[in-house]
Amino acid sequence: MHSEISEIAPMLQDVVQAIHSVLGVEATIVDRQRLRVAGTGQYGMEVGKKIAAGSVFEKAVQNGIPYIVESPGTDAACLSCSDRERCRESAEVCSPILVEGAVVGVIGLIAFDSEEKLKLLNNRGALLDFLEKMGNLIASKVAENRRNKELEVLIDAIETPILSMTSEGALVGANDAARRWIDGLTEGAGINEVLGGGVLDAIQSGRTQLEAGLKRRFSIQVHPVTHADKTVRYVLQLSPLKDVIRRFNKMFAEQQPTKFEDIFGKDQNLNEAIDLARRVSKSKSTVLILGESGTGKELFARSIHSESDRKDRGFIPVNCAAIPEALLESELFGYEEGAFTGAVTGGRIGRFEQAHRGTLFLDEIGDLPLHLQAKLLRVLQDQQIYKVGGRGAIPVDVRLIAATNKPLEEMVRDGEFREDLYYRINVIPIHIPPLRERMGDLESLSSIFLKKHSQRIGKKVEGIELEALKAMMSYTWPGNVRELENAIEYAVHVSTRKLLCSGDLPKRLRAGALDRAFEAPGLPDNADRGFDEDEPGIAETAGIRSLNALEAAEIRRAIQAYGKSKAGIEAMTARLGISRATLYRKFKDYNL
Repeated sequence: MHSEISEIAPMLQDVVQAIHSVLGVEATIVDRQRLRVAGTGQYGMEVGKKIAAGSVFEKAVQNGIPYIVESPGTDAACLSCSDRERCRESAEVCSPILVEGAVVGVIGLIAFDSEEKLKLLNNRGALLDFLEKMGNLIASKVAENRRNKELEVLIDAIETPILSMTSEGALVGANDAARRWIDGLTEGAGINEVLGGGVLDAIQSGRTQLEAGLKRRFSIQVHPVTHADKTVRYVLQLSPLKDVIRRFNKMFAEQQPTKFEDIFGKDQNLNEAIDLARRVSKSKSTVLILGESGTGKELFARSIHSESDRKDRGFIPVNCAAIPEALLESELFGYEEGAFTGAVTGGRIGRFEQAHRGTLFLDEIGDLPLHLQAKLLRVLQDQQIYKVGGRGAIPVDVRLIAATNKPLEEMVRDGEFREDLYYRINVIPIHIPPLRERMGDLESLSSIFLKKHSQRIGKKVEGIELEALKAMMSYTWPGNVRELENAIEYAVHVSTRKLLCSGDLPKRLRAGALDRAFEAPGLPDNADRGFDEDEPGIAETAGIRSLNALEAAEIRRAIQAYGKSKAGIEAMTARLGISRATLYRKFKDYNL
């Protein structure tokens, strides 16, 4: 059984040779099992053999203290030595080697004649101090080896494959995981032979992330090891691409999922769409979500995914209109190394591979170029992809949800969208109504967005004035729910009161409210919509009502809506933006 100091025997032999050359006496080192691991002179011939039982060296191991023996064989410390009668030594000085408080061996100086004996005994104090320092030097090396072993065990326990290489690309180390994943790893092998051509150039050029591999593909993180501002080693952390995709899916699964309960609205058409989407969530069939921009198509898609059997896998969204046509194919299907100028070393996986066993959401599919429509159709039929520049087919298991705001049937008739792909993706169509067709939901949606952005921005905005709500109700909302939320966020930012007023709304909404102010009963179609202070009787001509009349009418509507109960009074004061005392005064003023 090898001891810790026997593992550094070559270094220890150099140490005793140096001591002998300087001091002119013999030196030897013994481990705690009494095995001689280094020696000079007569003891140089006995390296690898055990010393006598009961010797002074053994006592130093057991007691952890230094010894000075002036008369070997007759000294009290030698009485238990099994070799006492045959001892050849004239004198000796020895000191224990301690690592973390435990004795791992003994270093000693030996005299074999009277001249050497005088050297030892006349300088015993200095020599003991010298041996202690040498013992500390040896102990530090043993401790370093111990730490290196612990580090090796730790690295081998890591399931991530790890490689170490020189700055020139020669392999110098690998953990157990790397040996399991990569066949035939040998020290000194070139990294290009192990992971594929171009890897060394990519690393030396400063790349810290790349994909490569021969039989298996890896995502590789590069960690340079520097000394005196010079890179002397590289440590490579390898992640099999399958594991990367699995972690990617897990990351998405652990995010707060979007559910159908997050889609707000009481509109019948909207709820019919939600009901249909919920019923087809468990299906593997392709879903086509139809709706104008801003209606919440991705919200529907995420909700379908969250209630599907694939909810623990990734939901991968791709906006076909946002990616340049030249890059869209490689984005969807990935590419192999060298597929085109600028391709990343090792290639890259595409969105289909990322969505394996999960859901791929192709938004704005109507913007997909015709040549990619043919490839997408083939993928949906064969359930396998070909990377750009690749030859082998890669099986994929993907549930596709597509969405568009374009009239695909018209595009099919005009030859802008493939008919066969249209019927392939239009298995389960879901129509989301625009906001202008469900204006009954506008007030509740506005309240939700108001609360959300008031909290986020840190402002106490508690409601929306009636005039502002009227302006919003008469607007057509071409951007739908997304535009509504943006308008509320804008209004919260600019508002200086507890209630949003029409003046807080974006200019396009305020313009609509101003137009409506001139559309009162009795206003001729060709009437001038500007105010002229010199024109008499314009109030009567335009049919404009007094502010008191308008105020009384709105309070009357509030009474009809909320009643005069305690709860109704509270609701009216919040809606009208006035205090309880003011409201009661208005009741009296207008005989309400």
